[in-house]
Amino acid sequence: MSLETGIGFTSSPDTFLLAVEMPIRIAPQVDLGPLVQLGISDRRTIVAPTLNARYSFDLTRWVTSERPLFKRLRPIAYGGLGFAYLHQDGRPGSDDDTGFLLDFGFGAEYDVADRVSVGSRMTFNFLPGDVLGENFFFSWQVATARFRF
Repeated sequence: MSLETGIGFTSSPDTFLLAVEMPIRIAPQVDLGPLVQLGISDRRTIVAPTLNARYSFDLTRWVTSERPLFKRLRPIAYGGLGFAYLHQDGRPGSDDDTGFLLDFGFGAEYDVADRVSVGSRMTFNFLPGDVLGENFFFSWQVATARFRF
C-alpha cells in the first residue's frame, strides 16, 4: 500500500491541481486504487474521483554500471473509471454538473529512498457525456511524492 500526492494544474493554467492516490499492489508491477483530482480556481472547481489501475515498467534489465539511473527510475502508465463534478461561476444556466469520467495517463517515478519516490504525471480525462459544455480536460501533476508502507 502507498500514498501519493501531487500538485500541478489542469488544462486551464490558472486552475491549481491537487491529487491524492492510495494504490495497493495487486500483482508484480500492477497497482489498483482510488485517485482523486481536485482542481480549484477563482471561477472553477473540479472534483474527479476514479478507480485506477497502474502499471510500473521495470527498467532494471537495462541497468549497467554506466547507467545506474535506470535502477531507480520507473515509467508508469495508468487508466481508470469514475466521475467528475464541475462547478463554474458566471455561466448561463446551472453552475454545477456531474458526469461519467474515463482517464488515462503516463508519468515517471524516481526512488529517492527505499520507500519514497518523486515524479511527475500527465492525465487525460474524458467526459463521454457533456458536463457543463466540456468533454475533456487535461491535468498535469508537475511534482508528485509517493510514500510506500
